[in-house]
Amino acid sequence: ARRVPEGFLFAAKASRYLTHMKKLKDPEEPLARFFESARGLRRKLGPVLYQLPSRWRLDRGRLEAFLRALPPRRLHAIEFREKSWYDEGVFRAIRDAGVALCLHDMPGSESPRIAVGPFAYLRFHGSGARYGGRYPSASLSRWAAWIRERVAEGIDVYAYFNNDAGGHAPRDALRLRKRLEA
Repeated sequence: ARRVPEGFLFAAKASRYLTHMKKLKDPEEPLARFFESARGLRRKLGPVLYQLPSRWRLDRGRLEAFLRALPPRRLHAIEFREKSWYDEGVFRAIRDAGVALCLHDMPGSESPRIAVGPFAYLRFHGSGARYGGRYPSASLSRWAAWIRERVAEGIDVYAYFNNDAGGHAPRDALRLRKRLEA
């Protein structure tokens, strides 16, 4: 945390133990352990991502208990990998809890392109297929326009490119950045 420049934030992903094994059940202890481990990042800890399993269908009660257990004054984003979670009641619950919806393009579970929560969290998993590689220029241009609209609304946007076998993720991130700077 001391070595990174001013304004730099570390993004973190919560443990699969909490999201995949426990499926958010009894989240207090895993959350406490995670945030104790991240304590050294202090004010450099940015958004924490909770990626849910792909075959776990909507469980509103468990989600609401999890949302109540989240520590306040932190940036939290949740990524759904099963389409039953894309529900207005779920969006309302996470919005009310101050949690962002992770927008992603994983084929078969891609999210709607809507801003839900106090910030936007984008996760690019690869073009056309799971971890499919380089994004077409037109796709990056559309995302750049969407990001600009959110920023104009006063919404912070965090965008991440997932690894791919061809190493396109860092190049695609730079290509998106250039479109945003234009």
